[in-house]
Order: sequence, then structure tokens, then C-alpha cells
Amino acid sequence: MLSEKEHHAQHRACLLLEQVERRHGADYGVELLCRCDRGVCGAVVVRSTKKSGWWQLTFFDENGFLGDSQFPSALDAVEEAVLNGCTALHSGLLEWAIRRPTFRGCDPGVSALALAQGEAS
Repeated sequence: MLSEKEHHAQHRACLLLEQVERRHGADYGVELLCRCDRGVCGAVVVRSTKKSGWWQLTFFDENGFLGDSQFPSALDAVEEAVLNGCTALHSGLLEWAIRRPTFRGCDPGVSALALAQGEAS
């Protein structure tokens, strides 16, 4: 049985995915703005390159990537992001973050999608 918080996160995740799917299609990545105490924080959900058929949730801030997890569906990944305070769609947020001089661990010329999927460093 889902808690009220989990039920709300699942509902919010469904709404966010529906918005993205209407605009871009079912396999398009999701960028989310997160609530945090330190500057700008975000999350991106994309097809996983680590586990075939799964989705990857990667958290980041303006200083670099903070970690990632694998999920069997985009809905599960977005739900986890919502549970962690990432509740608003924000297209281009990762691209903005990697262009910051404080962002560590990547070449600024690499695409944000390639970075999120672990295809570049």
C-alpha cells in the first residue's frame, strides 16, 4: 500500500510524463528542477546505457553530477525524482548547468544528453 506521499509522487510523475510525451514522444528524456538549499539542483531521466531497457535518474547541481540510479520504467524514475523534491519540468536545465564554470567532471563541448547517459566524461 502506498503512503499518501508516495501516491502524490506517483500522480505528479504521471502528469509530468504526460506533458513530456505530448510535446516530444514517449522516449524523450525529462529534465526537472529540484528544491535544494544550495544553488540550482536538477534531475534528468533518460534511457539507461548501463542496463538495457531501463531508465536512469541522474541528479546534478551547478557543480556537477551527484549520482544516478536505474529504474525499470520512466514513471518509476520520475516518481523517485518527485519524492526527492524535483517537481517542475525545466527543459535545458542540464545544458545550463554544464556550461557553468563551476561544473566539474565534463568537457563543456559535450552534449547534456550524452553526459546524462554516461556516454561522455
